[in-house]
Amino acid sequence: MNLGEVDYYLPVLLAWIIVIALGAVVSLYAYRAYRTNRTRSMRFLASGLVLLSGAAGFTWLALWWSGMDPMVCELGSTGVSAAGFGSVLYSLRTRAP
Repeated sequence: MNLGEVDYYLPVLLAWIIVIALGAVVSLYAYRAYRTNRTRSMRFLASGLVLLSGAAGFTWLALWWSGMDPMVCELGSTGVSAAGFGSVLYSLRTRAP
């Protein structure tokens, strides 16, 4: 990776860092709501938000820092995001006991 590539990816890196930070805050509130209610749907909502923001961002950054192609980074983070959407969808379809 040369210096020009680093300059090109700087906005992408900053965007993922912002996504991770904001996702951490939203996930914290979702986790607090789960601890208050102790419902299964809130647990899946909190885990889905973690997957959508933090895990997807960390996956992209980890793959990029390990020297992977940006397309592989996107594929990895998209897979984690799909799992997050699945968890959120399950939380919306699950009824509280």
